[in-house]
Amino acid sequence: MQRVYLVGGLPWGSEHLSAYVWYCGDEVCDCSQAQVVRVGPNRTAGPPWVTREPVWEGQFYSDDEQGAEADLQQHLAELEAAGEIEVVTAQMYRDAMSESKRESNQ
Repeated sequence: MQRVYLVGGLPWGSEHLSAYVWYCGDEVCDCSQAQVVRVGPNRTAGPPWVTREPVWEGQFYSDDEQGAEADLQQHLAELEAAGEIEVVTAQMYRDAMSESKRESNQ
């Protein structure tokens, strides 16, 4: 089972899956798309220092269409129900880091 992180700030160079909604931020089209990407260190010299490989992409939405967030939540829920992934939220990540620090200080 793989973990899918819904949080940034993971240790640099750690290989992981990340899920988010991409927004173009353009004033005209305001496009969005749900994405799950595999993030890992660039093993060749030079920037970019981190690689981002798309694993799954949801429907592309434009002109203030809604649905990218719902696509992402549905896709993750289906994978989690099938036992293929474990979704890690920001709060779960912070709790795990706090517990790890407590254990290392004992």
